[in-house]
Amino acid sequence: MNFFESECANLMSLTVYNNQRRVVIMRGISGCGKSTYTRTHFPGAKVYSADHYFERNGTYQFDPTKLKNAHEDCFRKFQQGLMKGEPLIVIDNTNTRKWEMQRYYDAAIKAGYDVSVVRLVCDPMKAAARNVHQVPADKVEQMASRFEPWPGEVLVRTT
Repeated sequence: MNFFESECANLMSLTVYNNQRRVVIMRGISGCGKSTYTRTHFPGAKVYSADHYFERNGTYQFDPTKLKNAHEDCFRKFQQGLMKGEPLIVIDNTNTRKWEMQRYYDAAIKAGYDVSVVRLVCDPMKAAARNVHQVPADKVEQMASRFEPWPGEVLVRTT
């Protein structure tokens, strides 16, 4: 078990045994494995993602003209999850810039949640080759180049 896996296990046990409510904000370029990591390390979490907006009848149908709507829908559903008191919430978006995740952080803190930020780091070319949303390699590289650090974030290298 590596440090991050241990840390994730600690987060889950805190949530389950100490009744702490936690929000985990995932960060990473398309194809780095955010959704897979979330499913593996945070089973049972309520996951909110802008990608969910584009899922119709089991298929992903991305429409770039609706990206703003997708993010608004994701945030609205996240706020509902906070109001319901979901014990473990994961935000599964790229979150390359601070402003993209700041409102999630602020809303979670205001609602009394502990917040952890986890950034998955991997080679942009590998991520572009395996991303399931067919994001072009040049766009994935642009995402990687615009990352802004978040104080205290946990960095996890993926292959």
